[in-house]
Amino acid sequence: MPTQPSRAEQLLGDLAPKTVQLTDDVLFGDVWKREGNGLTRDELVEALTHVAFYAGRPSGTGALVRLKGIVENEKA
Repeated sequence: MPTQPSRAEQLLGDLAPKTVQLTDDVLFGDVWKREGNGLTRDELVEALTHVAFYAGRPSGTGALVRLKGIVENEKA
């Protein structure tokens, strides 16, 4: 049974499919169904990239720089 398109897909699917994908993944994606609700490094980067457009570029860049520091500390 096919699912209905999300509201984002209805509004922007043909114009901005990447925006729709990021919006739907962040809001409804399988990432939230995983045990522990953890995000991978790449998923965090995608989420912060998406959110940066709402929070503003300086805040988004700051968040990505902070994430980079966290990832680097985990490697050590």
